[in-house]
Amino acid sequence: MLRSRAIFCTNREWRRPHHPGSDVLQPFTQRTRIGEKAVWQTPTGTHTTAYSLSLSLSLSFSHTFSLSLIFLGSIYLSIYLSIYLICSYLCIYSYLSIYLSIYLSIYLSIYLFVHIYVAIDRIVHIYQFVHIYLCIYRLICLNLSIYRSINLFLSIYLSIYLSIYLSIYLSIYQEPFPKENLKHLSIYLSIYLSIYLSIYLSKSR
Repeated sequence: MLRSRAIFCTNREWRRPHHPGSDVLQPFTQRTRIGEKAVWQTPTGTHTTAYSLSLSLSLSFSHTFSLSLIFLGSIYLSIYLSIYLICSYLCIYSYLSIYLSIYLSIYLSIYLFVHIYVAIDRIVHIYQFVHIYLCIYRLICLNLSIYRSINLFLSIYLSIYLSIYLSIYLSIYQEPFPKENLKHLSIYLSIYLSIYLSIYLSKSR
């Protein structure tokens, strides 16, 4: 029988009455063969918090496989462009490949929180440091001033440091902080750095 304050069930379950239009989660206990477990009552049905958490954090195999293919393809593209363009005489395109790899590392480190992707992201950052040293060496060989080379190295180093900091920050602190604001902030900063460094390099040449 429906009462004004509570519902008494035959299997010793007690729950609060659900008001129409209310989205508030209402806890009650449900008796099973093992014992009692906490269940949440929603307008759409009941589900356990542990099951919903594991379901929200789990990725399907096809989605993970497609993400890994995209990530490895972007790494291969950046490495291929960097090796190909550093051997040629087009310096600006080699720097463009650096900006592309930095942008890809920032963008993918925000979306991919699996540990294997974070490890691959660290490998990409190590590769970027080696690539920058080669670019600075090539700039010095092209008889540019040491002051200009140091400024260029510091600007690229700061952008890579920012990407490493964001990737570590977002891989450790995922849930308590809004990821959407950090995503847009990282995209805007990477675009700003790429535009600024492109203008600087075009004026220096």
